[in-house]
Amino acid sequence: VISARDLPAFDAGGRSDPYVHVHVNDQFLECNRDFAQWRTLEPVWNYELRVPVYSPFSIVRVSVFDWDSLGSDDFMGFVEFRVAELELGGAGVGGWFELRQPSELHGNATTRFRRHRRKRDDEYESEPD
Repeated sequence: VISARDLPAFDAGGRSDPYVHVHVNDQFLECNRDFAQWRTLEPVWNYELRVPVYSPFSIVRVSVFDWDSLGSDDFMGFVEFRVAELELGGAGVGGWFELRQPSELHGNATTRFRRHRRKRDDEYESEPD
């Protein structure tokens, strides 16, 4: 996880203190709360993690949270992708991913992935040429 941009503001002053959680097939893997980026909507983490994956159909979820010193941290949103979308040979996934709303995190990983794919396909098909 390299960076993010245009994150929503969750703190006073129009900023957030973002960090990420990583899951594979809804199983928690790691949290980088110690790497929270303070007072920014465009964090640069340069966070690398080796993920044990046994199927190209495994779904990786990167959830973004806002660190809070009082109370619980705020869930800002998430990104999911299938391992099959990665390039072979260890090359990473490049580009920007849309942060999905926390309200869309229901059901299991496969169900969410299919629902989101259908939604995106429907939006793509309805766009004028």
